[in-house]
Amino acid sequence: MLLYKSWLETRVRFYIGIVFISFLCLFFVLGHPYIIEQWALDKTLHPEWKDPWWLPQAKSDYVYFLWHFLYNYLLQFLWVLFTILLSLGSLSYEAEKGSVLFTLSLPLTRSKLFLHRNLMGLLQAAFLALLPAVLLPLGSAIIGQHYPVSLALEHTALFITGGFVFYSLGLLLNSLIETESISFFVSIAGVIVFYFLFQPYAESQFVKPLWMQYVDLPGILSGNDNGHALKYFPWNAALLCVCVSGILFLISYRIIRKKNY
Repeated sequence: MLLYKSWLETRVRFYIGIVFISFLCLFFVLGHPYIIEQWALDKTLHPEWKDPWWLPQAKSDYVYFLWHFLYNYLLQFLWVLFTILLSLGSLSYEAEKGSVLFTLSLPLTRSKLFLHRNLMGLLQAAFLALLPAVLLPLGSAIIGQHYPVSLALEHTALFITGGFVFYSLGLLLNSLIETESISFFVSIAGVIVFYFLFQPYAESQFVKPLWMQYVDLPGILSGNDNGHALKYFPWNAALLCVCVSGILFLISYRIIRKKNY
């Protein structure tokens, strides 16, 4: 019953996430032949234009092409955005709408409400992370290209491992700030600043400072290996992400339990 209640609260944003992520993936997969053709036309019409350093590899390497535009950039940021969006709600949302006292009067503990609501949010975020693993291989087959399912699943694992730090961060801000819209915009502002700091170091253009290597969430999510299979899974980084997520989750839980609505 609680899971169904949580589903009703989040289904609209979940469906919107499916639409946006599906459109983004299919745009770059099905549009790949036309994008390559347009690049060739631009080169013919404007030979004086200087190519970006990544363009030659993107033209010749289909897997890198998808990684460059999706897992390393647009898809990653979009998934993080919806992950944060799915972390918002529950008692803080009901407090904003004025229905929280009714919910708390029911024979349910805050612990159950909190855990069921976030179980649903985490499952939805995981589904959105898995969606490209279905769309990219299928879409690639349609245009006569090959994208390994194993590689797509590897990226899904990286998304889930690193991305749930963002979920826990959104959850913490939502437990501190009762207004859901303010929680969302504060979270997104933090994410934008975070990505702005890391963007110059994407795809190993420059050597990251030592301190940045320990908080390189965008690098963890992207795989940081030019889109091809990782030589080894970043277990140390994954363990650190799980620990940070767990700490933020626990802090949020304690705040919700003690909060006076």
